[in-house]
Amino acid sequence: MKSLPMGDTEYRGLAHIAGQLEFFKTFKGPHLERVLSDVELHAYDKGETIFHKGGPPTAFYMIFQGRVRIHLGYRLMGLMKKMAHLGPGDLFGEIALVEKRMHSGTAVAEVPTQLFVISYENFDMMMNEDPEFANLMKFVVARRKPQPISK
Repeated sequence: MKSLPMGDTEYRGLAHIAGQLEFFKTFKGPHLERVLSDVELHAYDKGETIFHKGGPPTAFYMIFQGRVRIHLGYRLMGLMKKMAHLGPGDLFGEIALVEKRMHSGTAVAEVPTQLFVISYENFDMMMNEDPEFANLMKFVVARRKPQPISK
């Protein structure tokens, strides 16, 4: 992983992605600018691991360019891999942050990938300082979590 500078193109991309994500809609004007100013841009090479299953949460990720595969484990007696494939505009890592638990999967860049990143510290600060944001994040996480299969 390497940190990249953010120019006009990257800030426009971030604003576009943030505008599509429901939890950013609670932020307005200077508050939104402060939140977005904490975002960093990181680049990952093809095949590079972003985080490992069982690892501690370190950040919230939004895909600017590229693709990410999240390997969640195996099912059907270990014969089938359970995976998620994500692309530009998708987000990940928020469930582990909100629930303060270890990652449930391993995230790997499928191609050279650029991610907008909000560090754990900044995300936690937003959750503590803004109850509306915290409630919306908890709602979003509850909707995004895989639901158990009923028998």
